[in-house]
Amino acid sequence: MLAEIGQTYVLMNQLDSALYFTQKAIQKKEKVYDSEWNFPVYLLATIQSKQGNYANALLNYRKALPLAVQNRYFWDTLQIFSGMASLFNKTGQTDSAINYAKMVAVSFDQREPKNLLEAFGNLAEAYKKNGNKDSAIKYLELSYALKDSIFSNEKNRQIQAIAFNENLRRNQLEADQLKYKNSMQKYILAGGIFI
Repeated sequence: MLAEIGQTYVLMNQLDSALYFTQKAIQKKEKVYDSEWNFPVYLLATIQSKQGNYANALLNYRKALPLAVQNRYFWDTLQIFSGMASLFNKTGQTDSAINYAKMVAVSFDQREPKNLLEAFGNLAEAYKKNGNKDSAIKYLELSYALKDSIFSNEKNRQIQAIAFNENLRRNQLEADQLKYKNSMQKYILAGGIFI
């Protein structure tokens, strides 16, 4: 729970709070398959990278990688590679950024489209820095297409939810009308018997 709170603060870009909860999570020494849980270590690396503490961030990304394998969270390795690609882009090591971002792109996991989106962004940025405009444009286009796909899926879910809620409302209205009609019939019958 502490790590998830830390991640929430990372997403809100409140790094001091994120660091506090992440360090608390690391101190708990949570085990997964008899190894330290990789996620808090990855989260610490992400926070350090956002703070510009690249040397320690890289150490923690490298520490989190074998832990993810030992934890049998193989999809987490893509998240770690994506973080490393972003770090290498920030430090101007574009060849390493390209290498790690490509690992994410070719090993994409459907559960984490954020990693693929980040990989495409890192590839576009690295190729732009290297002066390879064609590849930069290619990955920008892939990034836009993926964003459209993600948002269109979300819009479809919202439309389905609206339609579902409308059907529920309509069914409830019909049930209420039937109940009212039955009540009226009872009152009319009772009134007829009384008369």
